[in-house]
Amino acid sequence: MNIVIADGLPASALEILQQPNWTVDNRQGRPTSELMADLATADALVVRSATKVTREMIANAPRLRVIARAGTGVDNVDVPAATARGIVVMNAPGANSLSVAELAMGQKVPGQMSLQKACGMQDPWACDLQKKLK
Repeated sequence: MNIVIADGLPASALEILQQPNWTVDNRQGRPTSELMADLATADALVVRSATKVTREMIANAPRLRVIARAGTGVDNVDVPAATARGIVVMNAPGANSLSVAELAMGQKVPGQMSLQKACGMQDPWACDLQKKLK
């Protein structure tokens, strides 16, 4: 199996793809013309959000069987063109859930601290904001 990786992947993902009889072409940032040439012999294409998989790319990849998006959504893949050719399009939903949760908590904590300072108290739930804002 010939796997073309168009965008950067973590080392842990690359390790999983190192299988017997699998060839991994991991060159990110290549020009579109070069990527299209590489897809001529590709069985699988792995992208993130930087690469847009167009109808033209899909048409020039006669062996392509799967397009995998290493992330959420497939908005950068021409899904109708892939489907018409019988190419499976998949993504990794929830792959960034932990990062989103960390970001949300990271933004909530400083916001909570500001609320405490605005109320002048240690217990933010005891704060009556309506009285403070009048």
